[in-house]
Amino acid sequence: MPHAKNKIRELDAINQDRELAIKEMTRLRTLTDNHVNNLGIIIDNLRHENEELAKTLNVYNGNLSIPFRIRRKLSTIYNKKYPKGSVERKKLNYRIMSITHPIKYFRLTHSAEGKNLIEGEFKIGDIYREKGKLNFPYVENPKVSIIIPVYNQIHYTYACLVSLLENTDEYSYEVIIADDVSTDATSEIDKFVSGLVIARNETNQGFLKNCNNAAKKARGRVHLFLKQ
Repeated sequence: MPHAKNKIRELDAINQDRELAIKEMTRLRTLTDNHVNNLGIIIDNLRHENEELAKTLNVYNGNLSIPFRIRRKLSTIYNKKYPKGSVERKKLNYRIMSITHPIKYFRLTHSAEGKNLIEGEFKIGDIYREKGKLNFPYVENPKVSIIIPVYNQIHYTYACLVSLLENTDEYSYEVIIADDVSTDATSEIDKFVSGLVIARNETNQGFLKNCNNAAKKARGRVHLFLKQ
């Protein structure tokens, strides 16, 4: 009998613990349900606010869309008729300058430097308006002869010369342009770059002969060939 009573007390204690656990779980579930309900209300409010905001944005965009579409259409037509970097666009820009900045336009078109800038921009590209005419100082006894074989593509040649001039202050060198009968502005490169040694062939010689002919004019102890 004592053993049975002890067993009953143990089972009763276990039962009470389980009832307490069930009550605690019920309380937590109630709190969770309330929290979920509150979150649902907050989400519904935010969704409503977003819908109202979307309506406001639609009205705002509707008011702006017409002039924006007109501007975009005009921009497309302009870029198609006057592509960026094209001669036509450059000419148009100068016409606009003559109206909006007449004094600047007059000075640019009535000075030797200004005329050179305009000619260089048309024949070489926009980079010439930024850098202008280059000047390589004459060196009596250069240590290095930099030989650049070229055939047309004046814009690449000019960009190469700009890089040389900006990054070789501490070196003694001369620059030889080996022109293999170019038909673009390379044939008059001395108008846009001074201080060069020009080795120009009378007939197209091809890469190797062009390089060899230019090397005959080199005065430096070291010959450095730069291929574009």
